[in-house]
Amino acid sequence: MLDVKNQGSSRPPILYAGLGSDYGRPGLGLGYDTVHFYYSLVAGGYPVVHFPYDGARADLGHERMQSALRLACMLFRPSILLHAIFTDEFHAETIRAISSELGIPTVAFFSDDHWRFDDFSRFAARPYDWICTTSADAARRYEELGFANVIRSQWGANHFFFRPMSCGYEYDVSFIGQPHGCRREVVRRLRERGVRIAVRGRGWKEGRIGLSEMIRMFSASRINLNLSNASVSESLEKDGERPLLQIKGRDFEVPACGKSRSTAIPTTSSKR
Repeated sequence: MLDVKNQGSSRPPILYAGLGSDYGRPGLGLGYDTVHFYYSLVAGGYPVVHFPYDGARADLGHERMQSALRLACMLFRPSILLHAIFTDEFHAETIRAISSELGIPTVAFFSDDHWRFDDFSRFAARPYDWICTTSADAARRYEELGFANVIRSQWGANHFFFRPMSCGYEYDVSFIGQPHGCRREVVRRLRERGVRIAVRGRGWKEGRIGLSEMIRMFSASRINLNLSNASVSESLEKDGERPLLQIKGRDFEVPACGKSRSTAIPTTSSKR
């Protein structure tokens, strides 16, 4: 049986396919997709079924997961299939069949088009009825390639989860995230200049923190840094082009927790 949240609601039903765990790695807690997409739909009152494809693939294997998605669509009959795409979760034939045979519009949300467009997105987008992208440049390039239904979207925060907490300031400056690229160097230089900065995340010696701890740390920090470097195409760096940056989730999560400043420091890195 499908686990349908908000069954009986008059709002359009949605089948949401996204990562259940952070980066699809069990033990790392809820994934960004689950926190911000799925639970926002649930709290917003939409009838929704969650299809966590990382868990489904682990349990069923890649090929049987294709049939499982089609079956879920047949049983639930959603108004749309919303796929927060990560890699090669579903075959193009699977997506096309859901659209053409079942009559269910398919929507793919591409989150890293500022660096994945050339090598991944422009190919992976082909079977979907609609494409969402957070990149203005990619939206233009999709249309140049003949994609008709392109939605320029943006990141946000699940305001049902991310709220101000009643706590005093415990940190002058904090940063939560992995030590990609030159982030270690940025933190080192700040500390050399006497800035008391607390860091958390996988890759730092202080370690990773859970969702509730992260929300509390946002509220307990006078300033929370958003080191906004993101992965970029290696070909861009080889050609000497300036990598394109995009607004990321932290720019919405921190203000949602009641802080007045989320200081973005642009940096560049070729590693995710």
